[in-house]
Amino acid sequence: YQRRVHGDQVECKLFEEDSNCSESKSVKVGFNISNLLLPSIPWNYFEILSGEEDRSHPPRFLQVCFPIFQQVLRCWLENIKKRNGCDLIKIYLLSGSHQKNPGESETRSTYSTAKLLIRWLENYLQNYFGLSLTEMNIQLETIHSGPGIFSYYENVRFMNEEFWPLLDEERNKCVQEYGEEWPEKFRISVSLAEGAAARVCAITQSLMKFQPNYIHVMQPKSFLQDKTLYSKNVQFLSFHSASTLPPLPILNNGGDVVVRTGNKGTDEQVQKLVIEMLKHRQRFERTLKESDHELEKFWLRKTKKAVLSVLLVQKPHQTARYYVGMNTEVSMPTGSLCAERVVMGTALAQDPSLKREHFKMIAVLFVPLVYSNEIIQNEHPIEERLITNMTNVDTPSNTWHRLPKRRRLSVPQPKLPLVQRDLNPMEPCGACNEWLKKIAEANPNFRVITFSSLECKEIFIKHVM
Repeated sequence: YQRRVHGDQVECKLFEEDSNCSESKSVKVGFNISNLLLPSIPWNYFEILSGEEDRSHPPRFLQVCFPIFQQVLRCWLENIKKRNGCDLIKIYLLSGSHQKNPGESETRSTYSTAKLLIRWLENYLQNYFGLSLTEMNIQLETIHSGPGIFSYYENVRFMNEEFWPLLDEERNKCVQEYGEEWPEKFRISVSLAEGAAARVCAITQSLMKFQPNYIHVMQPKSFLQDKTLYSKNVQFLSFHSASTLPPLPILNNGGDVVVRTGNKGTDEQVQKLVIEMLKHRQRFERTLKESDHELEKFWLRKTKKAVLSVLLVQKPHQTARYYVGMNTEVSMPTGSLCAERVVMGTALAQDPSLKREHFKMIAVLFVPLVYSNEIIQNEHPIEERLITNMTNVDTPSNTWHRLPKRRRLSVPQPKLPLVQRDLNPMEPCGACNEWLKKIAEANPNFRVITFSSLECKEIFIKHVM
């Protein structure tokens, strides 16, 4: 950890791989305060983590450094860059304290640290972008919860009564700005490093409804020992990758679908269900190529999003049966009918003797209504790709600029058929989840199978309860 002072900025070396890697670069981790007139504070107010100090003179403050937080910020900004920028960045720093005795100040408060972080963030982001925070539409805010960071109840109260309303307000603004596209625009990321267990648990649990992404700092205390920053020690995890098991590959063994979960009985059920879904998809795609259908004009005219489902049902001592379904969106006032509920109703209509424990698994797959030469995977719509190509010219490699909404609207659209973004994995909606939970009450082993992409090379397997 070799610090260098340039004006009011403090830099240190960042190693991209490990301690044996000679390649490193300087990163700004703090600011110089040696020229400030600060009050004298006795040594007993400090906890010395390493080294020996000369206590014959009072301590002097020279620099304020945030090397670990710099890595969190770097990881987060790089992820935003991969998403081709955004229209607004808002950073919340949540501080708190242990307790407050009558007539005394709060103990173990992180409020002052949050204020110093704001000071450093202002400098860092302005240097990073080369523009002012106002020009970049970046907002910084500290929120102090007060005493109780070690109390789970107090942390939950703080999140519910003070922090949630702020996020709800920002989300409502996003809805007003983007309409039905707001779920793709509104993103929350949480930094996971260290802290009181009650604090960390309350924050992560309270934010679950927003499906946040996570920035995970591995072994943050190791920095105190080796004084070295490694970029690999910080990971960005999407909500789906952090809250579910990793996707399982679908292996092609001589034309046969093979899925290995470690349970032979489950493997056989999943493999057959995946095969039935692939057959269902092929039939649907053949229909799309025919001109004589009303899928886009009528049955799916509202959102133009097709979702396919396959339900596995098996009674004791009988062979498994498979039912197929798809969503319909005939009238918005009456609501859409999701693929999951359609296929469950179809199965019951064909066999009214079915019980909930006979329902074993359901597979769900999003399929675009109109195909072109390219299906846009995941989070990169075609208009964003065009913008990226236009804005890469003469842009410094270590910076990126926000893409104003007006500029996005001015990009000429290519004359191609309708191209839909790959929405897989397609999770059941709230209404469908209620149905599935009722099934799982009688059969807790009931599973939902989703696909990582339209290519159907990987699957997620989740229990409902």
